[in-house]
Amino acid sequence: MKTNSIIKFIAGIFILILINILLSNNHTKWDLTKEKRHSISEESIDILKNIDDKIYITIYLDGSLPSQFEKLKKSTEHILHTFKSYSNKNIEFEFVNPLESEDKEKRDVMRKNLAENNIYPIWVKSKNKNITTTQITFPAANIHYNNKSMSVNLFYENYFYNNSEQDPYTIEQYDIQQSINKLEYNFIKSIHKICENNQKHIAFLSGNGELDSTNTFDIRNTLSEFYSVEYFDISMYEMDSVSGNLKIQEQLDRINKFDVAIISKPTEKFQNLDKFLIDQYIMNGGKVLCLLDGTDASMNNFTNGEISFPINKNNLNLDDLFENYGFKINNNLIQDLESTKIPITMGTGEIKYFDWAYNPKITPKSDHIISTSIDSILTDFSSNIEIINSEINSSVLLTSSKKSRLIYSGGEVSLDILSNPPQKNNFNKGEQIISVLLEGRFASQYKNTTISNTINFVSENNDGKMIVVSDGDIIGNKVNPPNFYFPLGFYKYNNSVFKGNKDFVLNSVQYLCDDKDLIKIRNKKKEKLRLLDSEKTDNNHSFIKLKNIIIPQIILLLIFFSFHYYRKIKYGK
Repeated sequence: MKTNSIIKFIAGIFILILINILLSNNHTKWDLTKEKRHSISEESIDILKNIDDKIYITIYLDGSLPSQFEKLKKSTEHILHTFKSYSNKNIEFEFVNPLESEDKEKRDVMRKNLAENNIYPIWVKSKNKNITTTQITFPAANIHYNNKSMSVNLFYENYFYNNSEQDPYTIEQYDIQQSINKLEYNFIKSIHKICENNQKHIAFLSGNGELDSTNTFDIRNTLSEFYSVEYFDISMYEMDSVSGNLKIQEQLDRINKFDVAIISKPTEKFQNLDKFLIDQYIMNGGKVLCLLDGTDASMNNFTNGEISFPINKNNLNLDDLFENYGFKINNNLIQDLESTKIPITMGTGEIKYFDWAYNPKITPKSDHIISTSIDSILTDFSSNIEIINSEINSSVLLTSSKKSRLIYSGGEVSLDILSNPPQKNNFNKGEQIISVLLEGRFASQYKNTTISNTINFVSENNDGKMIVVSDGDIIGNKVNPPNFYFPLGFYKYNNSVFKGNKDFVLNSVQYLCDDKDLIKIRNKKKEKLRLLDSEKTDNNHSFIKLKNIIIPQIILLLIFFSFHYYRKIKYGK
């Protein structure tokens, strides 16, 4: 009998060891949380499995941390362990304390080195048991791969780093949870970029009055996290010193190196040669994101005390090119009851806010990957887009609300609409297209034109992609001279930011670059966790601790006595 017990015991130990070995090589996990906060997406797993060499990650969250950041540290450690398991152990990481040294000079050197890698400290104010403390924290990491390195911000992106103990941040649980929700995406996008051998190239076209580098500052910085971003002047050609002819093919070769070209709010007429260059770029496989206005309407048109201005066509000489590709940007303006407000100073000096129907507040309703799951978008004098070729594969990305109407070229924009708004039943034109994705076969506008044999002319592209937006302001950030740049989507009248503007443009570019996995990871939704009431926990600190200690013991005792009572009844006879 005793021998059988020993054998069973050894067999049990052996089975446990075997199960442990099998599970150690199996990534299957069961996430029973409502928020799925312990799971990473399939797209992240695919990126991790394709890592072909060691990645080393240094996280600067160690030592004495504010209590809120301890939770961020634990979540970071958890997700990096998960990454490591899926990457065939090609990810190694460590937590370090950048202020560990007692030597001030060494600490200063460390801070300088971190700053050179775009890692800066923040001062954090925290409160525990009515005691307020201020601590310096570096919520960031550095990724090293081969001879490349990249910094990763681990803290909620709406905060700016500061370097002053005089103005510390008060960190709320919401801020930390937002940061935790973004950990997967922030790490994966950096890993994806640092491991990419052939970085994609993005061009902001210039030469026709497009938004300049100041007005695209924010979106260029965002795109630079993933791609090489440059400006390309399509009107600047080299000239052959012998013949005196423009080197058109050389210009085509230069623009064709870009994966995506962005046309951002042009205001000057395109020359025929500019149009030919864009056409051949598309025929050679280039993808285009085009954001332009159908009219010249602008708030700057209210001058010298005028309360109205005429609506004129935005004559860019692109109509025939666009119609050839299957769409039109009409020369009208959308009025929408779902709009933002503008301030007007009354005769008494009082400032009142009125709905400004010319600025539709776009709430994306499309289930396309580009526009799904993004916030509202701020617009400014949008026109509607018309699809004129039913054979083209088109996907509507953005529309106005159903409570819309159109004001056509030849009419006027007047401030009278504020004091004498039109009847709501006049807003009955339904949803108007503001952005559309066009995919499929594009034929050249110049396919029936005699082209010089010095140019490698291409007549069609069977796998073209183009995204069109009928409002150039969607991509432009405001500027406070000389060098302060507001975030893209900043709405100055209530100091808020429409984050949908940046997300939409970024999603559009990544779709055109065929980086759909990054869009899916960023769009991954995590429900807001149920946060603790810090005031309640502070006031009942002792009771909560006592309850957490005693209740488990009571449960164990109940189980013990129940089992004992069951055995007594069963075997007592």
